[in-house]
Amino acid sequence: MGRFWDASARTARLCAWLAYKLDIPGFHSDDAYTFGLFHDCGIPVLMVRFPHYKEVLGQANRNTQTEFTAIEESLVHTNHAMVGSALARSWWLPEDMCFSIRHHHDLTALAANSTLPKSQREFIATTQFAEHFSQQQLGLDFTEEWPKFCAASLETLQIDEEDLEFLYAEARQIVSAAE
Repeated sequence: MGRFWDASARTARLCAWLAYKLDIPGFHSDDAYTFGLFHDCGIPVLMVRFPHYKEVLGQANRNTQTEFTAIEESLVHTNHAMVGSALARSWWLPEDMCFSIRHHHDLTALAANSTLPKSQREFIATTQFAEHFSQQQLGLDFTEEWPKFCAASLETLQIDEEDLEFLYAEARQIVSAAE
């Protein structure tokens, strides 16, 4: 659990920094921080409920084609995004965060024809970037989520390749300052 909360805190810091750095109107760093901290809050609940859930996470993290939550659904008949969304609602987090938690592994959430509001897509794209960067920078276990979400995340946040390299350089300082 310590590793889980460390990763959540690191993701939250990176999300807040990215929201500040991108200066997207209406997308506030405090909200990005909160979302980054709680977007995976359903994981600890499922770890308590299902003793083999760590193996479920491993399978979902390694799958290159199927949505993360679909793997969970096939193995435990629920998923951390759905549980996390319900938990976030019970904590009275804003509705757009709860809905974003519910859809943060939905491959259509960031699609060009997505019906999700812009704020929800920004939450999802920001956490995808933050988690990817943490994995890359710290040499953690890599998931297959970034390859699935990369192009759509960059498009949602209006980041091009040139911006990406600059952001990587600055984000290294954020990650190393917290370690």
